[in-house]
Amino acid sequence: MKKNHRMRQILCILTTIAVAWSFAACGASSGGSKTESMMQNSASYAYDAAYEEETGVTEEAMSADTTSTAGENGALSSISQTQMPEDLNLKLIWTANVSMETLEFDQSIQDINALVSELGGFVESSSTSGGSDSRGNYINKYAYFTLRIPSEKLDGFIGQLNDCGTITSQDLSSKNISLQYADTEARKKALETEYDRLLELMAQAESIDAVVTIESRLSEVRLQLDSLSSQLRTYDNLVDYSTVYLNIQEVRNITGTNAVTIGERISNGFSETLYNLQVFFEDLIVFVVVNIPIFLIIAVVVIIALLVLRALRRSARKKEAAKSLPDINPSEQKTEDKQND
Repeated sequence: MKKNHRMRQILCILTTIAVAWSFAACGASSGGSKTESMMQNSASYAYDAAYEEETGVTEEAMSADTTSTAGENGALSSISQTQMPEDLNLKLIWTANVSMETLEFDQSIQDINALVSELGGFVESSSTSGGSDSRGNYINKYAYFTLRIPSEKLDGFIGQLNDCGTITSQDLSSKNISLQYADTEARKKALETEYDRLLELMAQAESIDAVVTIESRLSEVRLQLDSLSSQLRTYDNLVDYSTVYLNIQEVRNITGTNAVTIGERISNGFSETLYNLQVFFEDLIVFVVVNIPIFLIIAVVVIIALLVLRALRRSARKKEAAKSLPDINPSEQKTEDKQND
């Protein structure tokens, strides 16, 4: 047992010396590019191996998305984030999609904005449509929001949305970027090590060609470091602030979708029919009142057309009556007048 243990120690020492020698040889021959690649792979592999050994979570398990959904139901229960062991230190990007209906659109918008501000979030983008137009027609309002909510407060936000309206559908999902984050960090550390080494070589350079070559590589490393730092900041932002896509539809009647029995279904259907009839007649009255000037102009045109047509008919009848009378000569007319005298 002792001999085997000793042999393992010797092998580990020899392996370490061989790796160090290969790093030095590659750095001297290629200006650090191969060193960077080997250090990245080594750091990533070491991180993955240590992570799996410590937590028992494999790469396949870490890359799987965690999803929680809820059907479209009038009595939806609030969804929540999947509970993860704290010692895993996973990097999860949470995304929620929520659809809502409301009877008081403007008030709901105000309540949602106040809730987002209260929880320390912000509105990334928003758009609204609908309302009354110049002709008096009314279209139900609609709003679309992209919200950023602190991840630790996401459950509370979704739960409090029920106070701002009626949630009709919702789903919550997460994307695990732990491996990508660790790989990016390892690449950044490798580049930082290379950058420090290049500065040392710059101080020891004895020719202009060497200085130019090192400066060129330093510039490349700086650009890569800036890119990786920006990527890590983006990851941190996405992890710290969950994204909520929220759709809000104004309605004038909340549809009863929680009916189970036949009686409840008939009652809801009958109420919906009566409501649709009410809306139809309301819209008809609005249409007639708003278009009264047009109807008056049409009425005047129709009356004038009828009068002209009536006058033409009278004129035509007089001409026909005149044509139907017998023709009388003037001499015969005078003789007839004398006889009458």
